[in-house]
Amino acid sequence: METFEFLVDDYSLDDLKFMEIINDPTYMTSIDAVEKALKAWDLLLQNGYKIYGIGGSDSHLYPDEKYENADYPSLLGDPKTYIFAKNLSKMKSKRQC
Repeated sequence: METFEFLVDDYSLDDLKFMEIINDPTYMTSIDAVEKALKAWDLLLQNGYKIYGIGGSDSHLYPDEKYENADYPSLLGDPKTYIFAKNLSKMKSKRQC
């Protein structure tokens, strides 16, 4: 995956609420991209930013197609994002964040 250059100069990191850490695990450069994203996210967390890490699921292939050198097809829903919640109330969960 190519690195993404954020081009908005006047964007405050205080406004950042989440960051995609993991994307399609079957893509050939995904492992390296995840490592870089984890390091960037960790640096932000260490500097006091409260940013949620998510897994992005988007596929650009048909369900039976695979990227070159991939063992598995690229599927929607891989990876997934999970949240820990003390209850199943939408409003209570939002207040805990």
